[in-house]
Amino acid sequence: MVVRGGLTGSKRGERRRLGGGFPGSVRGALAIALALVALASGQVPDPSPGTGSGDPAEAFAAANRHYEGGRFAEAARGYQALVDRGFESAALYFNLGNALLKTGELGEAIVSYQRARELAPRAEDIRENLERARRLAVDVVPAPAGSLFLARLAGFKDWFSPAEALVAASLVLWLLLAAAAATRLLRRGRRFARAATWVLLGLWILVAGLAAVKVAEAARRTLAVVVVREVPVRTGPGEHYTVRFNLHEGTTVRVLRVAGDFAEVELTPETGGWVPRSAVISIRR
Repeated sequence: MVVRGGLTGSKRGERRRLGGGFPGSVRGALAIALALVALASGQVPDPSPGTGSGDPAEAFAAANRHYEGGRFAEAARGYQALVDRGFESAALYFNLGNALLKTGELGEAIVSYQRARELAPRAEDIRENLERARRLAVDVVPAPAGSLFLARLAGFKDWFSPAEALVAASLVLWLLLAAAAATRLLRRGRRFARAATWVLLGLWILVAGLAAVKVAEAARRTLAVVVVREVPVRTGPGEHYTVRFNLHEGTTVRVLRVAGDFAEVELTPETGGWVPRSAVISIRR
C-alpha cells in the first residue's frame, strides 16, 4: 500500500496493501506539510528531473500512481527524488520503503522504514512493515539479555520521538510553574495547588529525564543498514586484512568510526569489524 498524504485520515485500499493500511491525509495536507518542511529548512522546491513537476504534491501523487500500477522502480525513483530535494515525512519514507521492498532492495527499504518510524514512532503499519522486512534478512542478531521490566521500559521510551519528548517536558514545566505560582497567589485552593505542584514536579522529572535520554541517544547513536547482498567484515580498514565473518543485506549495525573508505561497525558489543563505507547506509540523514 501507499500513503497518499500525511498521517491521519487516509482511506485503506486492499490493492495498495502491504502488511496493512497506514493512516494518511488527503493530498492537500501533504502539500502543506512538505511546504512547511521546505520553508523550515530554507529550501524552495525546484523542478527536478524525474519528479514530473516542481510541485511536490504532484510528484508524490505521480509516484503513488506508479506504485499502484505495479511500476515499483519508477515509484521508488519518484519518492527518492523528493527525498533528494530535501523533503521528508513519515508518509514519504514509508512509501519509499514499500517501493524499494517490492524491487528487492531490502537494505534500502529497511533504512526508509527506520527513518519513517523515527518521524512517527507510534504508527503501527510502519512498525509492522519494518518487522516484516527485518525478518527477510539473513543475519540473526541475538536480543540483549535483560529483565522484562527493562524491556518494557525501553519499549515505552521508543514510543516517543525526541521532539515529542521535548515538547512534553516543556508543557509539563509550564504547568509546574503555573501550579507553583498558584500556591503563592491563591487564597483558596492553595492546598490543592501545592499538591498539584509536587505531582507535576515528579512528572516533570520523569518526562525531562525521558527527553534527555532521547536527545542523547539521537546525538550519539549512528545506526546503519547493510545494503549489499553480502559484505566481508575484516579485522582492519583495508582489503588486505583478514575476513572475520560476513554480513548480509538488511542487517542493522552500529557505526563506531570511519577511516578512509572503510567504517568500523559492530553487530553486538562482542562482534564487529571493518566494512567498506559503500556497503552501509546511515539511518540518520
